[in-house]
Amino acid sequence: MKKYIISCVLLFTIAKSFAQNSTIFKIKYKSLHKYHVKMVTDLKMEIDAVGDEASIAEIKKNTKLPATITGHNGHDLDLVTGKLNSDNSFPFTMTFWGMPSVMNFNGKQIETPDPLKDRIFYGTGSPEGKIHIDSVSGKNTDEKIKSAVTAIINDISNKLQFPDKPMKIGETFTQEIPMAMPVPGFTNMQMNIKLVYKLISVNNDIANFDIDQSMAMDLKTTTNGAEVAISGNGKGSGKLVYSIKQNYMSSMVSNINFNLSMIMEGITFKANASANASYLAVVNEL
Repeated sequence: MKKYIISCVLLFTIAKSFAQNSTIFKIKYKSLHKYHVKMVTDLKMEIDAVGDEASIAEIKKNTKLPATITGHNGHDLDLVTGKLNSDNSFPFTMTFWGMPSVMNFNGKQIETPDPLKDRIFYGTGSPEGKIHIDSVSGKNTDEKIKSAVTAIINDISNKLQFPDKPMKIGETFTQEIPMAMPVPGFTNMQMNIKLVYKLISVNNDIANFDIDQSMAMDLKTTTNGAEVAISGNGKGSGKLVYSIKQNYMSSMVSNINFNLSMIMEGITFKANASANASYLAVVNEL
């Protein structure tokens, strides 16, 4: 009997220790809460070209080389959720405060106003982040705007896909996310960035992760009827803070440096770039 009691106590101690040192992480939206989310991405890039002298001279007639490009864009929004319904859905309102997209090409600045500025979207959502937009304030609202907003929320919800099992300090998980890089004269270049998240600490309500980023490209595509071969690689790092109480990301910062090589019609375009991203969320119960 004594040995049985000791065994039970030992098993209880082991189970309790495991529970204290492992946590299940999930992104969930709660009813009757306000989510203020701000996401910003900054890009810096320098492009040069080598190849046939006559072709390079022709390019230089219209474009200074090396060419420098900077870009800044993001979203600033409030998502307010209503009371949870019997079907596990809740009504929501989403207000965009506006953040213009700014690109600078060789000193020439191009600013695009935010078409979502001061728009209020009404719809229904689920704790998992699936939303349906029913109506939008203002005039000239079409399905493209609704689809764009749905994509933004899906991006927030899918920005981080934690594993289904509990995580312990020191454990990692991997995720790949798409990234579009604007290059004047070319279609936006699509690439995937691999992110490895490592759980560093859990203190009270806060979990901290380190992020290791990497990117590699080797593809062929067609732009304006011409074949383009693209290759590149890059590495970066970042930090993620997760609120266990709110089941939501509190903040994330990341940076990645990469280089690209684009061969088109005998000309090699070489680009060195860096991208910095930040995400901040403030969650309050109504």
